[in-house]
Amino acid sequence: MKGHFNKNIQDIINEKGISINDISLWLKIPKSSVKSLLNNDFENFSYMSLIDIARILSDKIGEDIAFIKDEEKYNEKDEKAKSNTKNNKSLIIPVMMVLIIISSIYIYIVFGNVLYYREVLSENRITLEIENKSDNLILVNNVELPSNSIETFSLTKEENLVINNNKGIVVIKTPNSEYEVKLEDFEVNFENGKN
Repeated sequence: MKGHFNKNIQDIINEKGISINDISLWLKIPKSSVKSLLNNDFENFSYMSLIDIARILSDKIGEDIAFIKDEEKYNEKDEKAKSNTKNNKSLIIPVMMVLIIISSIYIYIVFGNVLYYREVLSENRITLEIENKSDNLILVNNVELPSNSIETFSLTKEENLVINNNKGIVVIKTPNSEYEVKLEDFEVNFENGKN
């Protein structure tokens, strides 16, 4: 703590014949601490304790004693450190926003997958995407699927997917895999909720 008393306490106690032992008893501090006070060494004292010491000494000695805190002077290094801290703090918010956005996207994707697997597990239902890459019309469960088009179908355990009139490639996309089939007529089964 940097500061000073408004009066020289050492001179006052010498004039009035007050001992260090008396001051130690009044302030309820060790004699070594009193000696530090008299030598203006305030390193082990807080600002509030120094104000209390000045008030007690004023009452006991009969003098108007006050502790005056010296204004701390900042050097250029301190200013640079403060500036760097401000710059670092200003970067925290954009970084946190990016992390929140990335986390939100991840949660959205995971939530979509959870909903899909919930549907598969609870209803034994799977969604398939059928793409006709051939040059002609095919029939998927008696639904016409024109050339180079995509249609979504949902199968339960008891249902089959029957594809007729295939002259080219049919792509069957599941959430986990993609199959290219070149058979003319074929059937897809959903077995035990797994395949």
